[in-house]
Amino acid sequence: MQAKTAAETIGIMRHSPQLIQLGALVSGNLSPQDIPHAMWPAIINLALVHGLAPMLLWTVKQSSSELITEPLWTPVVSEVRNNAIRYLNLEDARTQVSSALEEAHIPALWLKGIALAHTIYPQPVLRGMGDLDVLVPFDQREDALQVVEGLGYNQYETDGHLIRPKDNLRFNWIYHYHLRGGIHDTTVLELHFQLLSTDETLLPLKKLPWFWTQTTRTSNGSDFTILRPEAHLLYLSAHAILQHGESDSSLRQYFDIHQLILHSPIDWDKVIEQAKVLGWSYATERALTLTTRYFSTPIPDTVLAKLQNNRAGDISLTRAMRRRNKGAHWENILIGFQGLSFTQKIALGLHIILPPRAYMRSRYGLRSNQVVWPHYLYRWFDQGREIAWAVWNRIRNR
Repeated sequence: MQAKTAAETIGIMRHSPQLIQLGALVSGNLSPQDIPHAMWPAIINLALVHGLAPMLLWTVKQSSSELITEPLWTPVVSEVRNNAIRYLNLEDARTQVSSALEEAHIPALWLKGIALAHTIYPQPVLRGMGDLDVLVPFDQREDALQVVEGLGYNQYETDGHLIRPKDNLRFNWIYHYHLRGGIHDTTVLELHFQLLSTDETLLPLKKLPWFWTQTTRTSNGSDFTILRPEAHLLYLSAHAILQHGESDSSLRQYFDIHQLILHSPIDWDKVIEQAKVLGWSYATERALTLTTRYFSTPIPDTVLAKLQNNRAGDISLTRAMRRRNKGAHWENILIGFQGLSFTQKIALGLHIILPPRAYMRSRYGLRSNQVVWPHYLYRWFDQGREIAWAVWNRIRNR
């Protein structure tokens, strides 16, 4: 009845042998020639789902270019071409937004995809991206929004949004503005004023300024501000384990960490110390553990042990464990209720239980002539199942 989302597919397939092989291929630890022909369809599908198709194609081309002449590689080649076009549009948008914010004297710190593409990937187009992420100072968030809207970007809404962008309820729990603009209105820009979420227990505003002290500039043809390797590693770890949750994170997120470690000098003592300050020791330890599992990433032997010793009182441990298995979606919904008034909680609950018909059609991929009401029944069953799993995981992980 319901088509699985990419995130749900990722969670189901996480520990498959093909996923391990994909990780070994893109990291250069396994030769394409050693993969049986019958395994390639599954590996290629995983590369597409996990955003690693460009890296897989590039890696195979280095040693076994004859393999990619087969028809099963057609979707990969198509995705790589589309990604190259997206990159050009995103880079054009980044340049425009950077200039406008700089002219307005608003610092801009570029995160994740665009920053990593320019620093740790063999070529920028090899880091698949769907949007741009930029952090601005919390106190200048509204000014930054006006600057970006002045460039033609708008907070857009689609039928797939459960909460509309201009709904007053939404402004109580957003941590970035979601905008669309750029060439042919195709660029999605997330204008962050907090890093992870509005959950003060996860990253209090008073701890956010540390990241602003940990910046550097790119130097490979483009010049813009990014995080230093240690701060970026901490952020990527928390983003994967705490924000997305292990059940919904993708292999590309851990490959980013692998590439960062492989191609940047890391001050591990600084990582360990700051992870403890932020309460992210477990999240960092878990992200590094998964990264080494998939890519055999070289990490000093003592790092994981020191992070593990710092788990006591770590705010990330409980949250990460609750979002590691089934029931993680409900845990994420509960976070959205934090900080809301009683009336707002009721309003959000009604949005979740009885969303608009347009949302239901978008969420469940329904055609215009399909009846909607049976999917409400499925939604309630699915939500009940998620709640049951969440309760069970809380009991099991006490």
